[in-house]
Amino acid sequence: MKEPKLTKSLFVEFVTNPHIARRHCHDKNGVYQKIQEKLYGDMDGIAVGRAVEDQVCSLFHGQHIINVETMQRTHPDRYLGYHHNTLDALKENPDVIYQAGVCVDSLFCKSDFLVKNEEGTYDLWEVKSKNAVRKKSKTRIGDLLPELQADMSFQHVVLQKALKEKYSGRAFIVYVNKEYVRQ
Repeated sequence: MKEPKLTKSLFVEFVTNPHIARRHCHDKNGVYQKIQEKLYGDMDGIAVGRAVEDQVCSLFHGQHIINVETMQRTHPDRYLGYHHNTLDALKENPDVIYQAGVCVDSLFCKSDFLVKNEEGTYDLWEVKSKNAVRKKSKTRIGDLLPELQADMSFQHVVLQKALKEKYSGRAFIVYVNKEYVRQ
């Protein structure tokens, strides 16, 4: 198995803004980092996303959860390590696999949650730390945002190829409900 040439993050970045994705791959002068700082300032999007994922993880209290990130790496390459650990986790047949990563055909995706369903296969749960996942529309519910379409499509293809019959083909987006008020 070869090290991946295209990751989900880079693919989504390319769909959103090809020029920034090109900088990400070929930046020798630190321009990409400056663009990221200008766009996001000091906000640590990874930390915010992880906090929301941790809240979702609490929904699975009492179930058998395997966190691929905390497993001892079985391969020196980062991406292939995720892949091998995810395959090892699948052998244990847990209820939930957190931070699963798979490689296939030089593609790599890391998924937030693979959740076992009633048929014994796994559904994809992608967690977003935003409260809107669709385009605004006056007449009806709008289409998914383009970056979410790219994100979910990429994961769907890679999971289908890598997990085969263990993947149900069903994918769900879990996001913040801005209208929720805790009693």
